[in-house]
Amino acid sequence: MKRKFVAYYWFVGWEAISLGISIDVSLPNFEIHLPTGFIRIGWVKVADSEPLNWRAVKSRGFGLQER
Repeated sequence: MKRKFVAYYWFVGWEAISLGISIDVSLPNFEIHLPTGFIRIGWVKVADSEPLNWRAVKSRGFGLQER
């Protein structure tokens, strides 16, 4: 698994209602939860291969390294 910096917005759906902030201290990053999705800024671990459902959901996010 690799570690890389990301900053993106991920659209969850029009029916999702979530407000708040999430902070992860092991991989320094935080998420800002909005009514239709969330903004993530920080470091994440990623696998060498993409998830099986990546083609179905890749259009839901945009930003710096949204995977």
